[in-house]
Amino acid sequence: MALLLRLVPGRSRSIARSLRPHRFLASLAHGDDAAAEGMAAQILDYAAAARKKGGAGYLDAMQVLEHGVSFVKNSGPSAANALCKIQFAIANFHADQGKVSDATEVLHGVSSNESAGLEVRVSALEALVGLYLQIHEDELASAQLQTISELATPESDIGPRSQALAGLVKLSGGQFDAAASCFEAFPPDTKQGAAILARAEVAHVRGADKEAKNFYESAAALAKNETDRSKGATMTSTEVHSAALAGLGQLSADLGRFDEAEKILTEALQVAESISGETHARVGLVLSCMADLYSRRAKAENSGFMIAEGLYRRSLNLLKAPQLEKEAKDKLQYLDAIAITRARYADILSSVEQRASEAERLKSWATAAWRNQRSLSDVLKAAARDNGSKLHSVIDVRLGRVF
Repeated sequence: MALLLRLVPGRSRSIARSLRPHRFLASLAHGDDAAAEGMAAQILDYAAAARKKGGAGYLDAMQVLEHGVSFVKNSGPSAANALCKIQFAIANFHADQGKVSDATEVLHGVSSNESAGLEVRVSALEALVGLYLQIHEDELASAQLQTISELATPESDIGPRSQALAGLVKLSGGQFDAAASCFEAFPPDTKQGAAILARAEVAHVRGADKEAKNFYESAAALAKNETDRSKGATMTSTEVHSAALAGLGQLSADLGRFDEAEKILTEALQVAESISGETHARVGLVLSCMADLYSRRAKAENSGFMIAEGLYRRSLNLLKAPQLEKEAKDKLQYLDAIAITRARYADILSSVEQRASEAERLKSWATAAWRNQRSLSDVLKAAARDNGSKLHSVIDVRLGRVF
């Protein structure tokens, strides 16, 4: 414990003292599962508080988490679930910082830990699906999905979760009818927020507005009340909560209910900010949705685009969009969202004669960077419900993917 105090001075001293070193270390040495769980819970509380602050808090939290791993490992296989919860938190910190390869490495370790419970291993695989989709590695996402299917048992809820993930993967690949078919025999009493969110997005894209609204609201309510820490990255309850609200807000904007959309997206923004601060990329994803809302409202009311432009610029800054002179990397995190944000920004600038060249540069970059199965022009037109298209679009703010 003295080493923990030296590693993480100042703010972490209170949590280090609260771990009651003699009692915990003695019980861990004897393989006390309850003690390991208790130590993990306190470490995770500290990490969650540091994550909300972002920035400098990350280093302190990572040191506590990594030291926690060494403590819990000493208790042997019996404390595997406690160990995995700490590793989930480490993966979350890596993903927050854009270190997706580090995050996936940690999650692969959790998924292959045979001493851990089935639920924990499946949650790690679910998180891997989300992270691989985030960087457009759809084939790798599908590979994790296959492993989940192999682990499913009749008495577990893994089957429905696997179905929902299959729908999400197919949605990402532009296979909208196939995505919908994944939910044809879906259990109506499923209590998994992430699974219901995927179902909402499929309904949204296919224009089933009433169904989408009900599913978004259900996913948001379930995720808001979920406290399980055995989930990682894009599948945590707060990520799902923010994404469900953002999807619902985008749906309201699609339907021209701008005041309602503003209220819902503001709540989504608050949830996103609560995860790891106001300057994280996930906040930029929600701001992109808000910018689109204000852009639509300005067009409908024949007013100015000043608010929308400010939001587009802030969104792109938080998403760390590459300079226009640079080509986008294929595995760039949030590439879909950056491209659609620049394309929508270009759309409002194109109406101002003096900024036509700037608009053209933004549009050219977005067109070249677009990796989505749907054409960029089709997604841009999808916002207008009278465009003749049967398909609509939504940004999944967990993944940065456009469906």
